[in-house]
Amino acid sequence: ELGAGFHPDFTGRENVYLNGAILGLSRDEIDARFGRIVAFAGLEEFIDRPVKTYSSGMYVRLAFAVQACVDPEILIVDEALSVGDIGFQYKCFKRMEALREKGVTILMVTHSTGSILEYADRCIVLDGGRVIHDTPDVLAAVLAYEKGMMSQAQTQQVEPVPDSDRD
Repeated sequence: ELGAGFHPDFTGRENVYLNGAILGLSRDEIDARFGRIVAFAGLEEFIDRPVKTYSSGMYVRLAFAVQACVDPEILIVDEALSVGDIGFQYKCFKRMEALREKGVTILMVTHSTGSILEYADRCIVLDGGRVIHDTPDVLAAVLAYEKGMMSQAQTQQVEPVPDSDRD
């Protein structure tokens, strides 16, 4: 999970070093990447503030920047890109494309069918923890996912909201 190991009372700077150490980087390796991490996150003016003062978007930006700048062999992204503005999302996808070109395996967990269609070259659809589709035919998997979601929505009972203004 992005931000796993972050301590809310530590500053962004301290958390970059903590998270980098958890990921197996030496202090020198983190030093070498630090400027790139902070610039990617766009948090230069906030980096020395405790992360408990960050918005959820700022928190995820910093966490993603650390993960994306350590040159992973496998990058797992779980709905994190739904947080943040469109510019940051674009920057994240560009970074993921660069990582993929370097041979990094990227596992993206998302409900964003647009992102899947744009970036995935294989798609696994789960329903209740069970594999429904596992295919390089991303469009077919997305259509099956959408059909399943619509089917579930149609079978769910929707309780009327009580009108509390009438008594």
